[in-house]
Amino acid sequence: MNKEKTPFKKIAGQAFSRREWRKALENFQKHCVQEPNDLRSQLKVAELLGRLGRREEAIQAYQKVSEAYAKDGFFLQAISLNKIILRIDPSLKEINDRLAHLYIEKSRQAKPIQR
Repeated sequence: MNKEKTPFKKIAGQAFSRREWRKALENFQKHCVQEPNDLRSQLKVAELLGRLGRREEAIQAYQKVSEAYAKDGFFLQAISLNKIILRIDPSLKEINDRLAHLYIEKSRQAKPIQR
């Protein structure tokens, strides 16, 4: 980590362990601005949004991370995140459709190439 960067992730982790959700969220969000490819921190942002009752924002954050995982071929992680989204809002038909697509992609990934 660059010495000039504020250790937002460390502050966020400490706040999270003290159950200071707003402070943790704020610092994880700042960290994600500095490190936009840190998917684990983006997941913490989604989780914290959910804990704070900000359901729509949580769903959007989970979708963003799910898409990044799927793009990188991590279909099980993407599937898991879409299931979390459905726990937040079971009425989202597009998430069920996305899950079906992810399961297909996962099955293609698991099949050996036949020659």
